[in-house]
Amino acid sequence: ESLETEYNSLGMFSQQGAKFFSKNILGGFVGIIPFYIAFRSSPQEDIDKIDMIDYLNSLSDWIMTSDYPTFTDNRVIITVEPTSIPFMDEIMDNGTITYIQTYEMKYRKDV
Repeated sequence: ESLETEYNSLGMFSQQGAKFFSKNILGGFVGIIPFYIAFRSSPQEDIDKIDMIDYLNSLSDWIMTSDYPTFTDNRVIITVEPTSIPFMDEIMDNGTITYIQTYEMKYRKDV
């Protein structure tokens, strides 16, 4: 799972830790799936790094206000919320930087 290093790249990756938030006796449940979005670029100046953070913040705002699709097996997204602010994750020798922001998606399975 690597992002392209020559151009701007954006990726969504799952994280360990999916869990049940609550279960009911009929078989339905509420679950949480953690994931993160990574943005990799080669900023030339400090303002370019700020722009990367601003982009992730704008993307987060859009994700939280979007209409979510219904998944198969009667699974419905309840919320998608960030669990961190964008932070620098990696600096490569060629000057490429990766910022990430972590999220949790809460969903329910209706019976």
